Parts: sequence; structure tokens; C-alpha cells
Amino acid sequence: MTLALLFAAAAVSLSPGSLLVERHSIAGADGRSAARLQHLYLGHRVWGSEAVSLRDSTGEARLVDRGLARDVSVDGEPRLTADDASRIALRHLAARGAVEHTAELIVFPTRFTGGIVTRLDPATGRVVIDFERSLPVRRPGAPYVWAYEVRTVAINPQDGHREERYVVDASTGTILRKWSALKGVGVGKSYFRGNVPLATTQDADGTYRLLAQGRGTTPQPWIASRGGNQIGLQTYSGYFDLAHGFSGQLPYSGHAADTWGDGSHYVIAWDFLFGRITLDFNADHSLGWPKAAFAGSGETTAVDAHYGLTAAWDFLQEIFGRDGIDGLGTSTLAVVHPIRGATPERSVPVNDTAFWSPSLFGLVIGDGTAGVLPGGWIALTGIDIIGHEVAHGIALSEAALIDGALSGALDEANSDIIGKMLQAWVDGGRGSAIAEFDAADRTRWQVGLGGFLDNGFLRAMDRPSDDGFSGDQWYDGLEDLGPHAASGPVDRFFVLLAQGVSTDAASPRYSAYLPGGMPGLGNDRAARIWYKALTEQLFAADDFDAARAATIAAAKDLYGAGATEEQSVMKAWAAVNVGSAPGEATRVRVTFPVTNGPGSFLDHNAFPSGILSRVQFFPTRARVRIRADVANATDKRLTWALATPNEGFEAGHIDADGVWTTPSFNYYGELLTVTAGSAVDPRQYAKGHALLVGMDADTDGQTDALDLGAVAMNWGVQQPPNAAVLMTGIGHVSDWDLVFFTEAVANAWPAGTPSP
Repeated sequence: MTLALLFAAAAVSLSPGSLLVERHSIAGADGRSAARLQHLYLGHRVWGSEAVSLRDSTGEARLVDRGLARDVSVDGEPRLTADDASRIALRHLAARGAVEHTAELIVFPTRFTGGIVTRLDPATGRVVIDFERSLPVRRPGAPYVWAYEVRTVAINPQDGHREERYVVDASTGTILRKWSALKGVGVGKSYFRGNVPLATTQDADGTYRLLAQGRGTTPQPWIASRGGNQIGLQTYSGYFDLAHGFSGQLPYSGHAADTWGDGSHYVIAWDFLFGRITLDFNADHSLGWPKAAFAGSGETTAVDAHYGLTAAWDFLQEIFGRDGIDGLGTSTLAVVHPIRGATPERSVPVNDTAFWSPSLFGLVIGDGTAGVLPGGWIALTGIDIIGHEVAHGIALSEAALIDGALSGALDEANSDIIGKMLQAWVDGGRGSAIAEFDAADRTRWQVGLGGFLDNGFLRAMDRPSDDGFSGDQWYDGLEDLGPHAASGPVDRFFVLLAQGVSTDAASPRYSAYLPGGMPGLGNDRAARIWYKALTEQLFAADDFDAARAATIAAAKDLYGAGATEEQSVMKAWAAVNVGSAPGEATRVRVTFPVTNGPGSFLDHNAFPSGILSRVQFFPTRARVRIRADVANATDKRLTWALATPNEGFEAGHIDADGVWTTPSFNYYGELLTVTAGSAVDPRQYAKGHALLVGMDADTDGQTDALDLGAVAMNWGVQQPPNAAVLMTGIGHVSDWDLVFFTEAVANAWPAGTPSP
């Protein structure tokens, strides 16, 4: 479908100067079509603002415009050029090798300005700041600004494979947001699946290559940009060019016979004495690649990758009528044994990772570190992992879910869902419908099973909390876990939609939020509902409530309003605490308040922006009252729990009435997790964070007004032994010490409120 759609903005009540133009479209076998419409303002893309035009088999069209930004207006003109913005981004990137880059002038909604990003540290079970993804920046005052999106691609021996994206304010040069764009008929002996058929090509000299013709009708963009011409799906090994200092891909080709691999697990040949991998070379030693990459077990990795990626292409075509990863027939590739290294002495493989590369428009699969490091992967070519990474490519073409908060969790769940449905389709014989998993076999819903020496797995979709930290249901604060752990409720929603909710409390598919249970729709119907929601109803910044609305709309479109499928979607979401089940009253909700909202001193001045918006500050050695809100219930009572911050330390005690007796020592140095639960409905709870500030500046064992004088007297001078030890811990009292001191006072003893 190549419609040149152009819509007047007035049709959807957008601001003057706005247009909607087609970015991407797909057509289904049933005569339906869906076109993603990009919002332009004064001819420039409004970042994250899109609509979808749906056309049914009769030609009737309707517009889904929930994802559009409204009232767009930008003052002034850009002060910086694209070259200026690129220099700023490249300076931040600090690449050591060659970098390709482009810059596009955009309109940026400043609500997406980067800030603090948290994740759950599996080693400690604590929520920590993710410094790689966080960005210290103040949010601009205007709701929209001119900015440049700078796209960088570094694939070289010094940096390995990096694809970073930046949004640079076109007036100030401030980096407003950053993220990584990296998301994962011959016969082959596969490691995971035994002997498998491979789609190969015989070259003019009679030899064979891992090239699946017919899977792709337009040239592979990365290969074309390098002067090559690949049409079809091809598999490569990584290598580096010692003579010219760059990394690249060598095709699996030149095979005299159309048989590949030996079925064994590939182990990186690691030289423990010198701390590097062992390489094979070509005749003149100008090219190097991981030892045995083109023989035996090294070929087995290529077999699994080629088979899995080809199966993913066929799955999309057969089940959804989709022409490849982008729906447009663009040829793709897989790279196994990726490597970087300027010299043999500094050669480093890409190990426990697999990812989808937008710039390569292909899949990159590491070799795992089992045999080298404890707990590493033995292989990352399981078909559900390949499907997971391919699904990132699909999502980029469709909803383009942004890497942040719950939209990032939706992106990861989408990949888990499509990866598992690919596995079910292949296991079930690759028919016209997706086969069922055995309801009694939980391993079918374990992502990455078989990729570890101890037969472990990454995630359990039917009960994500089995890993010890992922969420089974939504609660306020879930997004603090990071996108992988926070994806758990959506993974579980899909399993429950497909296989049903059990009434047996011992079952992994039991839900206290839907104790009466429900029958499942089966994999096929559940997958079609999810795919339709992804391609027609989801938008970049959507959360779980939006995903619920999108899947309900998809079920209605596919099966009719009021049908069993629509009711089942509502019930499955209710089972993971997103929305209510049909006929159920609105549920109780517990949330922690925004204590330092937009415009407040801490919101405006804290770095990164937003880091302290929902954090409550309290003094040590005090009785204070922590705050949480209860909605949809007349009974506002709460139960409380504190996570112990460090082994051997106490976090104090919170009474039933919410009074917290804080501990006596000064500053923990980390966010304390506080859980507030509804007394009337214990299923409903929220997790928030607090920081404790040492305020006994005169060391008299009390926190009182005299302490403020001691702090003020020591402001800006070297701290004497009896002065305050506050948040900064830098040895003297600063502006920020005073800010945190007074913030703790205000939270502990708010005006007009009796002290506990």
C-alpha cells in the first residue's frame, strides 16, 4: 500500500500550521489497511505525535487520533544549526572510533525531557538510579521547543556497536533526551531444534550461502549503503579488518555442500592468560574473526539464527499478512559472532546480549559467556529470543514505543509476546493458526529457557514474580523497576487472555484480582488482538491503561462489540489490576503524591529533572507522618511497610496511623522504599520513596529549631565536627543542604497540621 495521504489538521482540531502525512502503512489480506500518520508543524515532525488512519474492506475510513499532541506552538526560530547540534551530541557520545550521524529539526514536546531513570538491581533487590539512561537536565519552560534529533551510529573496533539518539534544544544546545536505539532449502544442525530445513541460495560457482530468497523484495539498506546489493534474508558473521581498522560482516557462503553446522554449543575460545579471545584469520592476516565461527559449532549458531529469523518472517506473513519486519518487504539480516577489536591483542566479542539494530535493519546475536564467566548464556539463538528482538523492529515501525516509564515496559512485553507466539507457531507445525501451549507445562511461557547452563530463564510470563523482582500486577511505582521487570503485568495479561485465569489459588494463573477465573481465548485469538492493537491503536507514550483501551478496541473490531473476546480482554486486564472487570465497581487506588511538582524549586533545580518529584524528605530522630492518597473508597486507612536499606541497619517503624519514627543515624545514601496498602482492599498498594536527612546539627540528640541556626552559621564553610551531616555529604553546608533541611521540615511538620 503506497497511498500518499495528506490530511488537513482542521479535521482533527490541530493547531494552525499542522499537517498529518503518511509515515508507514500496511495492508491486510482481508482488505483492511492501517496507515501511521506523522504530525508535522510548519513542515517539521512533532516528536512522538501520530495518528492512525484505518480503512475497512469497504473503503470506509476512520481516524484514531489519541496519540496526537494538541495546541502545538513554538516561539522564535532555531538558533543552532544541524551541525551545531551534531557536535553537541558527538561530544556527549565521546566515541573513540568513527561515527555516522544525521540531524533532523523537530518540534519537541518538553514533557518528554529526560530525567531520572530507575531500575531494579537484581543482585540487591533494590531500586537504584540507572545512570546510563538518566540525563541531568532542566525541563524547558515552554511546552514545545525547536530541537534537533541527532542519530548516531558507531560500529567500529574501538566502540563496538552503539546507536545513540539525542534530542538537542535548538536554542540552548541542552541535550533534552537521550536513548539507545538498540533494542534483538539446505539442512542445518541446530543447537536448539536438531536438524532443521534452511532457506539457502546456490551461487553461480555451485556453492551455497545462507541467503533466504523471497524473504524481502527491496534491498537491505545497510548493505546497500556500503555499495552491496542484498535482496532476501541473509546471515553473516562478525569480523574486523586489521589493515583498515573497522568492524564488519562476512557472509556465510562458499559452502560446497548445502549442509551447515554440527549441532554443538559454540564456546568462545578464550585465552585466559592474555584475557582475549582466540581468532582465526584469512591468508594474509588482514581479517580476523572468532575462532571456528565458520566451522562446526560456529556454523551451528548461524543455523539457529538463520532458521529463527526466516521463521519469524514466515510467521508474520502467514498469521498477520505482514510483509516482513517493517511490513514493506525490506530485506533484513542477522549477524552472529559480533566482534570489535583494533588489534588481535585487543579483540573483544559481544557476549551476553542480542538486539535489534535499526541502523543495520537487522538482528545482532552475541555468543554468550558460558565457559568463560559464571552464570552466562550458552546461546542467544533460541527462537523466542530471536522473535523478541524481531518484535522490537516491528514496534519501531508501528507504535514506536519510547524507552521510558510504562511505555518501555509495553515495548518489552510486546517482544515477549511475539517471541512466544513465534515459538508456538513453529512448535505447532507452522499452520494457518497459532497452536496452543500445553496448559500444564509452565516452561512454554519461560523466556530464554535453555539459554543458560543451569537451565534457567529470563522471565516467567505466567507469573513474572517467580524471578524475585518482576511485577505480577500494576501498582503505583511499578515503573521504577525499569522496562524489563515492569513488563511483567502485560506479559501475564497475555498469558491469562490466552490460557485463562484459574480459580485454584495454588495455580500460577490464579489472580486475587479475578478470583472467579475465566476461560482463555487461545493463543491465536489473543495474538491477533494484540497485533491489531499494536499496529492500529498504540502510540509512542502509551501506558497500561492505554494498552487496555487499545486491546479492547482491537477485540471489538475483530470480533464485535460485546463479544466474548471483548469481555475476556477486560477480565484479563482486571486480573493484573489494570481497570475493572465487566460489572465491577471502580477499584480502590493507592498512590503516592507528587510532592515537588512542576514549577517547584526541587522540580526546577534538581538534576536530573524530576528526580525528586515523588520523593518525600524527612528528618532523622523524629516522629513524622508520611503521605499517601486513597481514591475510590471512603475508608482511607492504610497499612505501611519499609524496606530495610542496608543489611544490619534499621529503617525505623511506621505505625498503623502512618506515623514514622525515623532512625537516629544521619543519611542512608539511597532511596528508601515505602509501601502503602489499602486497609479496605489489601490487594491495592503503592510503592514510593523517601530520603532521610540528618538534622541534629548541634548534636544534642534532638531535632529542633536550634539546628537550623547551626546549619546557617556553617553555611559555606568547612564543617566542624558537630555540624550537620546532610544529603550532599561533602564536608560543608551548601545551598542544597539548606534546601533539603527545609524540605524535610516542611514534610515532617506541614503548616496547620498537628505534629504526630
